Amino acid sequence: MRQSAPVVLLVESNEVLRATLRHHLSRRFRVKVVEAASANEAVAVAVQHRPRVTLLDLSLPTGTAIDTIAVIQAVEPNGYIIALIDSLDTPYVEEVVKAGAWSYLSKDLLGDQLDPLVRRALASQHQRVLTG
Repeated sequence: MRQSAPVVLLVESNEVLRATLRHHLSRRFRVKVVEAASANEAVAVAVQHRPRVTLLDLSLPTGTAIDTIAVIQAVEPNGYIIALIDSLDTPYVEEVVKAGAWSYLSKDLLGDQLDPLVRRALASQHQRVLTG
């Protein structure tokens, strides 16, 4: 019996960045990428697909990232949420970690740190990884 690919939920309000990340993740990893553009959509997609990894934009047009983290964690407690932040100066970083994000990543550093972080999340047991 063939195992299905792990699911990565990509929650990003910027359509161009979302498409770029989808293409990148699909090429670099053996995963099924599902997408959402808002907090409400993210919750619905998480319920349907139970993602192993969620990349979550903190600047969503509806809902709050903190609430979305809590709901996605409740839906898939063994999943890994990586918060995508606009800047390391974002005041929510501590809150995001307290809410249950496994790690966070500045959008400025996506090129350097995204692949190792996603690779670790796909292979890990549940331990938080805090990066910058």
